[in-house]
Amino acid sequence: MVSDIGYRDGLAIAAPRETRFRVIDAERIAVCWGSSTELLAWADVVSVHSLRNCSVITAGGRTIKVRSPLRTVVAELSSLGLMQVRRDTAVNITRVRRLIGAGRHKLLMILDDDRRLEVGREFQRQVRARFASKGSSDRG
Repeated sequence: MVSDIGYRDGLAIAAPRETRFRVIDAERIAVCWGSSTELLAWADVVSVHSLRNCSVITAGGRTIKVRSPLRTVVAELSSLGLMQVRRDTAVNITRVRRLIGAGRHKLLMILDDDRRLEVGREFQRQVRARFASKGSSDRG
């Protein structure tokens, strides 16, 4: 949700606006609120995090909140390469720099911006399969 700053009784208040997003093409998404539209290059999108019933898109060093649950955002953007790695987090797979296995049930993901994310246990099999090299076997 994006807020406009309004004034009531001399005090500044935030007036919520409905925020939507959509895929324009393989390289851009549009985030719309009110009569404004912001275009984001997909290559700039690093991750998406859930925040209550909303999602926060991190792109190009800034964050944009959209009024859609993470599940909806992942469903819409998975064709571009968004992959859920935790219950509350999804990443642009082109921004993953390294995966580090640390024990049986630990997998650490390092992103281009040096952020480290621990991959959720229920998502590890999918992440390992997505990034596995040809000819390697899945050890589970």
